[in-house]
Amino acid sequence: MDIGTTVTATTNASLDTRRPDYQALKTRIHQELLAVLNLNRLPQVGRQEAEPEIRSVLTGLLTREGQTIPLSLFERECLIADVINELFGLGPLEALLRDPDVADVLVNRFDQVYVERHGRLEPTTVTFKDDAHLLQIIERIVSGVGRRIDESSPMVDARLADGSRVNAIIPPLALDGPALSIRRFPLDRLDAHDLIGRRTLTQPMLDFLQAAMACRLNIVVSGGTGAGKTTMLNVLSSFINERERIITIEDAAELVLRQRHVVRLETRPANIEGKGGVKQRQLLINALRMRPDRIILGEVRGDEALDMLQAMNTGHDGSLTTIHANTPRDALYRLDTMVAMANLNIPERAIRQQVASAVNLVIQISRLSDGTRKVTQISEITGMEGDIISMHDIFVFERDSVRPPRDGRHATVAVALQPHRGRGVTIVVFTFVLTMTIVFGSYWALVMRPEAQTAGRLRHRLRVNSARPQGAPSVIKGGSVEERKDGLLRRLHRRFAVAPTARLVERAGMDIDATRLVSGTAGALTFVVVVLRAVQPNWFLALCAGAMTPLVPYFYLRHAARARLNTFEEIFPDAIDLMARALRAGHAVTTTLAMIADEMPDPVKSEFRVVYEQHNYGLPFQRVMKDLATRVPLIDVRFFVTAVLMQRDTGGNLAEVLDNLATVTRDRFRTRRQLDVLTAQGRMTGWILGGFPLVLGLVLYLLKPDHMNAFVKDPLGLRLLELAIALQVIGVVVIRKLVKVEY
Repeated sequence: MDIGTTVTATTNASLDTRRPDYQALKTRIHQELLAVLNLNRLPQVGRQEAEPEIRSVLTGLLTREGQTIPLSLFERECLIADVINELFGLGPLEALLRDPDVADVLVNRFDQVYVERHGRLEPTTVTFKDDAHLLQIIERIVSGVGRRIDESSPMVDARLADGSRVNAIIPPLALDGPALSIRRFPLDRLDAHDLIGRRTLTQPMLDFLQAAMACRLNIVVSGGTGAGKTTMLNVLSSFINERERIITIEDAAELVLRQRHVVRLETRPANIEGKGGVKQRQLLINALRMRPDRIILGEVRGDEALDMLQAMNTGHDGSLTTIHANTPRDALYRLDTMVAMANLNIPERAIRQQVASAVNLVIQISRLSDGTRKVTQISEITGMEGDIISMHDIFVFERDSVRPPRDGRHATVAVALQPHRGRGVTIVVFTFVLTMTIVFGSYWALVMRPEAQTAGRLRHRLRVNSARPQGAPSVIKGGSVEERKDGLLRRLHRRFAVAPTARLVERAGMDIDATRLVSGTAGALTFVVVVLRAVQPNWFLALCAGAMTPLVPYFYLRHAARARLNTFEEIFPDAIDLMARALRAGHAVTTTLAMIADEMPDPVKSEFRVVYEQHNYGLPFQRVMKDLATRVPLIDVRFFVTAVLMQRDTGGNLAEVLDNLATVTRDRFRTRRQLDVLTAQGRMTGWILGGFPLVLGLVLYLLKPDHMNAFVKDPLGLRLLELAIALQVIGVVVIRKLVKVEY
């Protein structure tokens, strides 16, 4: 584990990350980092290779910020770790997700995060900046598995890459802001011996359950939330023979079966139009056609209970499922209720007969008040007695309220204090010296030593990062950190208005550093003036020619930017259509942005790639969309950004809005092309009338310089030249106004 992770995971308790100045500094550093990162190259390089260089950049940024906000070495290291977690991971949650003792992460609000350790809930000092920050992390989670969450679909079930189960709910359903729940599963799945070691069950119970699985009994695991039903299901499934074909059906994939002959199925939510959803019942019906030996239903919640019972009764013995209930009897009652949800008007007695003949065993598992999980009851279904399903308890957990638990974890034992019969002053002095040694030794071990180790590791990292191999790919715009040193070019950037040039270069889609372009143009201007002054002693002509030098790259960039915008406008409707189709298929908005970046040609591809990567690496969605409208100054893009942001805030059918927008955009582009054709003659006339006098004057000056010197050396000639230039400019402006049509 790297030092940044270690600091964040182990010492966050001593750093108050809720301070407004800390959050503001982290946000500012994060945004400045994204401004210098090459977001197109970063996904190709990966976290492991890019992190050293990114740490070097962050160290430089924090050194500069340290002039206004004092930061200790420890605070800098924590801030660097937090920013890297925002960039590559799940932000403030990364430290909790890397803690092996954390079983659940529960986010009630952006400033209230709890975790479960060893069966007990504990508050943490972890906090998000605000609701928008928490929502951004939630979107990063759900978009990674193809789910979406917005005003029109304000709750979602998803999973992390490590298999952890995620549930998120946002306003208007969540009154206090977005809420997030993460159920983590250990990397090393618990097996039967682990359950015995934790006293979840006993060896006779395990032997009985193993025999029940070998005899292909149908088993229902019952329990409350967080009781360990999925863990028990994994343990039971480990007893299935390798030669049997198993099909699992889940809302969010959690089961990890060790057998090879397994087909895993997962439900799909409806799309933005309420269509395309696939429920467990549909998957269960389809699974019956896939020749399964056993069917494992992750959790039965609704009308799929009827199909599950029918499968158990029609040759698919040995099937497993779980259900939320407090007792085995309650589990059977819940099955009755869920079968009735199918609305088939089946008599109640027939339903109970179906349950009695399908289910063989009910395993009840509970989480006790001390945080331990126990199998509290194993009951078999023996048949029907009248209208009641008869059950027989095989194993029952009996709590001894007098004797404390054997592990003594929560036991409190009173110890009588005996009077001290010491040996006088010697024992007192020895006790004092020993106490002071322990106190100062603990202080050095817990405070001074970690600080020294952190400083040493940081100095070592800076030395390592400063020696990036030549030719190695850099994730920093314009090269490595050493190539971006605070020298003449950086001072030029601060003193001159380079920002407009940078925007023009960005719109032209060129990979040119704006500061270098401005400084190079200034050097070219000086060179032209000096050379012309040496060849031609007329200062006026030399200065005029020098003043025209910056216009060459300016008009070239402007032409390239205009051509790029025209191409973008032509392709943009197809990108909108692709996004609308993806939304109808149930994809999240951020996922559709990635699809556009992958499928569409440039320049739409590159612009949407920037949008996706900026959001993926931590910038708020609203900001990246507004940045898109700034980089691509088209009215259709502004309409698109407005529609997406409004749907995000208020809900609605974004796919239909995008369809209409694509139609309007195509019509506007077609109208513009027709107008360009109709006004082409007038525009060409303007170019000829505007450029002909300049070309003619230049030719005459080259052929007969004595005739043209009168316009330069004689005062009257200068006035006439100025008047001619003014009239020429007025004529060009009038012609452009005549042929330019606003639409």
